[in-house]
Amino acid sequence: MSGPHFWVVGRGGLLGAEIERAVLQLLPRARRFQPPVAHFAWSEQALLQEQLADAAGWFGRAIREGAPAGWLLFWTAGAGVVGTSASAFACELNAFECFLDALRIASAGDGGNGIVFLASSAGGIHGGSGPDAIDEATPPAPISDYGRAKLAQEEALRVFARRRPDLRCFIGRISNLYGQRQKLGKLQGFISQLSRCAILDIPAEVYVPLDTIRDFLYVDDCAQLIVRCAEHLLRAPAPPDPVLKILASEQPASLAQVIGHLERATRRRVKIVTPRRPGSALQPTNLHFRSGVLRDVPVPRLTDLAVGIHRVHEYQSMLFRAGRLPRLER
Repeated sequence: MSGPHFWVVGRGGLLGAEIERAVLQLLPRARRFQPPVAHFAWSEQALLQEQLADAAGWFGRAIREGAPAGWLLFWTAGAGVVGTSASAFACELNAFECFLDALRIASAGDGGNGIVFLASSAGGIHGGSGPDAIDEATPPAPISDYGRAKLAQEEALRVFARRRPDLRCFIGRISNLYGQRQKLGKLQGFISQLSRCAILDIPAEVYVPLDTIRDFLYVDDCAQLIVRCAEHLLRAPAPPDPVLKILASEQPASLAQVIGHLERATRRRVKIVTPRRPGSALQPTNLHFRSGVLRDVPVPRLTDLAVGIHRVHEYQSMLFRAGRLPRLER
């Protein structure tokens, strides 16, 4: 018997690409859905909505015609970061809402045998939550447009869930994600940016104190956990509301500790400068996460932070030797 149909929206990003690999590894009979366009026009709002609606229609037909094992939809798209304008986030939210509406119509008659996953941000939504450990019961406290946008996406999925109560919906609030293939053009990814600066032998700009605490989660571990939880939920009765889970290593570390790990990997001092920047006020000083949801789902042994940093640095060093490491533009 064939496995579930699956579709990763945002498969070109760090998390989306790894989720796709994790599905094919953990569910070898799963069937990947290929949308009718190779690349969505994320910067053209009207065209994007048309493309997403058309792709949702094709996906709906595919799962109605041959998905007895169910289907998995992973939404990992989005280019916004802390500091992105509210208008840009409004466009992303509008695209997500339009997609959900198209999916609701297209998947009607599928028997409710599916799950929709939304990648959200633990740091963005809980930026103002304070130093105590944050779990799923902690009230949201966004302090940036980024966090408020992620919270609005979560609410959009809850509205969708109320309209399709037979489906399962799953929200993953993810801590600081890192990995080898993080896009260096985006102003995020402390570990990746730090490693690149070390390789190029230029100072890394750090806009928050070095005792700032974060929870760094290796992308391979995150993807494996998402897919395992999604598979578990697909086999369980549909809950009345989306399942909310914090996805984190639950091993907080300071930025100074990250720098220390990289210096041991490179065997040399990493240059740091600390310029003042208005956006630094939107960065909380202490984020400590833990999860009490879906704890019975078997998870892989998480990658040690020092090991993950070494892998990122080795990958970027390979790119540098091949002349493919992007230069830093300031």
